[in-house]
Amino acid sequence: MRYLFFLLAFTLFFKGYTQSVRYKDIAPMIESTSDEYALSVLKEFISTNLDHPAANLRIAALYIKQAQKADPLIEYEKIQALATEAKQRLFKASILIDEKEVKKNEDYYMWIVRLKQLTEVNYPLIKQFIDEEKSEINKMLNQLTLVYNDFTNSVGFYDQAVKEFMQVSSTYSSLKNLYMLYDDKLDEKFTSIKLNYDSCLLYFDRYKAETDTFPLKGYNQKLTVKPINIYRYDGLVSQVNFLKDDVEIWDYATWVDTVRSVVQGEIAGVRKLLDTNEDRQDNAIKNLTSGTNGNDNVIEVDKSIVFNLLRYDYNNPIVPLLKYKESKQKLLLEQANDTYYDTAKIGIERKLVYYNKMLYNIRDSDSLIAQFNSRFDPVRMHKYEGFLDKYYGGIDGSKQYMFAEKNDLRKDFGIYGTLFKEGVESIRPVDSIGTYTKYKTLKIPLAIQAFDSEELANGSLFTTKMLETPDGGYYLAGFYGPDKKSKNSKVFLASLNPKKTVKWFNEYDIEIDSAGTDSNNSVAAITLTNEGVALLIHSKQMDKDVSITTFIHVLQDGTLKNAKRLNSNLFPRKLLFNEEQSNFLACFTGATANMVNSERNKLDLVNINSLGEQAWVYSDSETGGYVDAVTTQNGILIIRNILAGGNSSVLLTTIDNGKKTNEKSFFTNAADQVNRVFKLNDSSISLMGADYFSIVNAKLEMIYP
Repeated sequence: MRYLFFLLAFTLFFKGYTQSVRYKDIAPMIESTSDEYALSVLKEFISTNLDHPAANLRIAALYIKQAQKADPLIEYEKIQALATEAKQRLFKASILIDEKEVKKNEDYYMWIVRLKQLTEVNYPLIKQFIDEEKSEINKMLNQLTLVYNDFTNSVGFYDQAVKEFMQVSSTYSSLKNLYMLYDDKLDEKFTSIKLNYDSCLLYFDRYKAETDTFPLKGYNQKLTVKPINIYRYDGLVSQVNFLKDDVEIWDYATWVDTVRSVVQGEIAGVRKLLDTNEDRQDNAIKNLTSGTNGNDNVIEVDKSIVFNLLRYDYNNPIVPLLKYKESKQKLLLEQANDTYYDTAKIGIERKLVYYNKMLYNIRDSDSLIAQFNSRFDPVRMHKYEGFLDKYYGGIDGSKQYMFAEKNDLRKDFGIYGTLFKEGVESIRPVDSIGTYTKYKTLKIPLAIQAFDSEELANGSLFTTKMLETPDGGYYLAGFYGPDKKSKNSKVFLASLNPKKTVKWFNEYDIEIDSAGTDSNNSVAAITLTNEGVALLIHSKQMDKDVSITTFIHVLQDGTLKNAKRLNSNLFPRKLLFNEEQSNFLACFTGATANMVNSERNKLDLVNINSLGEQAWVYSDSETGGYVDAVTTQNGILIIRNILAGGNSSVLLTTIDNGKKTNEKSFFTNAADQVNRVFKLNDSSISLMGADYFSIVNAKLEMIYP
């Protein structure tokens, strides 16, 4: 038998012999071999026997059997090809096979009898088999096509929804950006995503309904819909396998609806409020500019606008733009007071407070413009394109508006800075209140005068320090020369009433050692206190290079409260009284009265409590000469000039509780030096030189220029 099989196979591969092969010769081999090989033999046979009834039927049956084994979804095209070929063979077989053919060649159809598990061959049986095969072919070509098309449509629409969702995710880095950039074009994309997702569900439901009547072998899928909770994390997939039983898909439709609800609700509300706010602020600014403002109310930015703008776009440029317009209203309202403060009836210090306030208001406004510029980004500005088009002529228009506003602020800043500078320069310490006043036989100068050695030798008094008291009186301090009894200079301190009459007169002759009068004394510093007056007396031994400093605190009635020799061999420069803490700060620097700004000079800052005791001492050594010291809420501010490498700068050092807490330096003009300091308040400390003027605050921030 095996020999016959190989013989027939060999014979069929040669065309010269095929015409002599009969169906009855290959029939036994077809029954005993595999379907694949049987089909190849039959196809070779049918090529020269096109109208053979049994061969056509057997080929059709084998095609159908192959199609039934194929995967209906993965191998759909193969099934369609097999079913189409089977249909043609079956059609021909149905024409050729009749009762006569079956009776004549019943052996050729025994495989059908065995398939049906019967015993006899007859035409009705064969006819029934042919009809059954036709029905199977129709299912493959019609019902399977419907099932397959609905399945692939479901997969295709979901795949399109995934791709569109991923395009959105790659374009908009965050959900907040998506909200703020949502426009008609994006809405069309959302419509497409939802439509594709809904179409996916529609076709999948149809597919499942069709498989109820036309089950697919090996398939029983169900959908599990997952919500998109985290943007750019959920919903991102490379592919979804719809062939497995449990198919997980993302709920793009609900996500689209959720985003739209936010956009149509909160975002639309913010944009509407934004327009309303802009209209109100523009009208307010217009009225203030034209002088027709009926009240002093500033139209502030609605807090809900700011909250939601920051919520959805934290570093957005619109908030500083809105706040700038609020700040501009405040500035315009304040500027309405210019005429009032320009009158001569207003005290200079009140004017300075006003000018200083205006400088800060302008700085605040300018900082909002700087914030706007730092956040300005054309891509980000597209979030507010409708708003900017309506009120500023576009994105570039908002930039141009802020540029013009900055130029206006710069001009105003220069004007108020000049007014402040002129005002400060007009304030001078009291140095003359008359000519002389008498106390007993002494003539006390009522003016600070230049030193004259001849006058000193004649015993004249020299007033070197002068303070005005809150009640209109004065303290005068200075020194006078040796008399017949003594060879050294002594310090005097006199209290005058508002009529410039001496209330009391004290003199101080400080001894460096116990040998007796041995030093010349001078007043180095003086300050008012809540109880009277305090001063630093510098004593220099006449025959030795030895000097000391003595702290003296005198009550309003002239009674001595405290006298304390201080532990510093440096030259005393300033005495400050801190009313809040009821203590004193004595500043020492340099070995002599004159200092070189290019040299390193040591500094001592001595804290003296209300009992006259030293609480702490701060020391440092810096290149530069001492200028002044002022009290601030942040500590004591020391101002020093530095000259190095041909460049001039001012060094600012803050000391609090004996520790350095802050230090900055600023370049001055060429070789110009700071020679005067004026403190208006912690927000305004003026540094002045021949051609230099600047304002800093207690935080050592440069305020002007």
